Amino acid sequence: MTEVARLPELMSEKRAASILDVSLSTIQRMRKAGKIKAKLIGGRWKYRLDWIKEYLDEADNICESASASVKSANTISRNGQTQTVGAPHGSTLPLDRQSANRLAQATFGTRN
Repeated sequence: MTEVARLPELMSEKRAASILDVSLSTIQRMRKAGKIKAKLIGGRWKYRLDWIKEYLDEADNICESASASVKSANTISRNGQTQTVGAPHGSTLPLDRQSANRLAQATFGTRN
């Protein structure tokens, strides 16, 4: 009896994005940057589950090594003591459209 080789399941870009819980444009950027493997078949990008798992394993390794060496951008170290600089989180209000419009008019002058 001949044995039939079982092919790995291929999934669409939309399904792969859903598995990773990212948007379609995010997975497309990841593919274009070479961060995740994909195969172009019939004009459509296809992904395999093992490629997604491989991406996740690599992403875990990157995060672990990066978190050990990266310091916060809003801190200063003087004589071994860490000091936070800038406004505390939540102390400034985000601009809404109307506020942004008023600020732009004040900065650049009103349109006639």
